[in-house]
Amino acid sequence: DQPLQIVSDAYLGLARLHYEWNDLDAAQKYGEQSLHLARQYDTVIDRFIVCELFLARLKLARGDVAGADQIVAGASHTVRQNNFVHRVPEVAASQVLILIRHNRHAEALDIARKHALPLSEALVELAQGDALTALSLLNVIDEQAQVGHWADEHLNLTVLLAMAFYLQGETDLALQRLSGALALAEPEPLTLANLMTK
Repeated sequence: DQPLQIVSDAYLGLARLHYEWNDLDAAQKYGEQSLHLARQYDTVIDRFIVCELFLARLKLARGDVAGADQIVAGASHTVRQNNFVHRVPEVAASQVLILIRHNRHAEALDIARKHALPLSEALVELAQGDALTALSLLNVIDEQAQVGHWADEHLNLTVLLAMAFYLQGETDLALQRLSGALALAEPEPLTLANLMTK
């Protein structure tokens, strides 16, 4: 089963890279291949949930909120049924994104706070136009990210900071952060090592 898991993880890494590069068709293809393999080896553990949540985000990126909602609802049911406790925050973060798209900000904020998801909480505050509260949250996360070298969160954090500064009227700071985000999202050489860390 280990070779299947390695290939599944590599496909998911490819899917995430193409998502960052806004090549949604390629991201979809690799994401579906990863999920197909994960379901073959993953009858006891929960790696396939990660694939499903990724595909839900792809649906959101394409504007298919109902499709994303359906995937996340299914993943949430599976997580509860199988007691995959450490996947609960990932499911919750996806639920927040869907609730924001439905303009159900109060519910989204409740979920973000209940599951201690400060990035999700900041996103809700931005969606409500409260840049000041979002910035206070993001600055704390930014400090923690720099100390902890949270590479996975760096791009999302940088984009959210750019949005918050822009809403605050801090155009220069927003452009500075946006330049940093664009640099982070630049295509990098595809190697097995960077695929497996995505």
